[in-house]
Amino acid sequence: MFGSLWSFNSPRPFNAPPEAPPDPPEPVVYDGATALEALQAWWTDQAELKDLFVRPDQDQDPNAGRLWHLEAPETTAEPYATVLLAAETERDGRTTGYAILDALVQITIHAETDEQAVAIRRAVRRAVRSAPLAVDGNPVLYVLPGGQTTGLGEGLGLGGRDCWVATLDVEIAHLIDD
Repeated sequence: MFGSLWSFNSPRPFNAPPEAPPDPPEPVVYDGATALEALQAWWTDQAELKDLFVRPDQDQDPNAGRLWHLEAPETTAEPYATVLLAAETERDGRTTGYAILDALVQITIHAETDEQAVAIRRAVRRAVRSAPLAVDGNPVLYVLPGGQTTGLGEGLGLGGRDCWVATLDVEIAHLIDD
């Protein structure tokens, strides 16, 4: 009985407790000097979002999927995304030991069709809710997608032609030093 094969099949002793699962990896937090920079840092690692900006009918553009500040270069093909800081409001911190800054960021998707613009905006809206951000080393309390619009002629595409534009407002609240 002691020499049977089954007694040697397990690397653990007979009554040993189960092994603990490995520790999960530390989550990546994307930090920037401003809410806008933190969001742009997060965007660079979002392969699923960036894939929505790749055009199968053209050679791979090394700038495809970048989030441009205010405007993209003239050579950028649609679709592309731009971002701007629309407002920053400090909450009254007299009743707490810290202050909170609400940043309102607008992400604009420029596309050839309304369906494409809206599809990309929806993907951005879903993804941005879970963006792990920090601003100047201070944790972001939340990232909330807000208002959105879609319209023709609100933006200019390459060569000055009209394009479909879908916008998404994102509120990013973070702690600031007093």
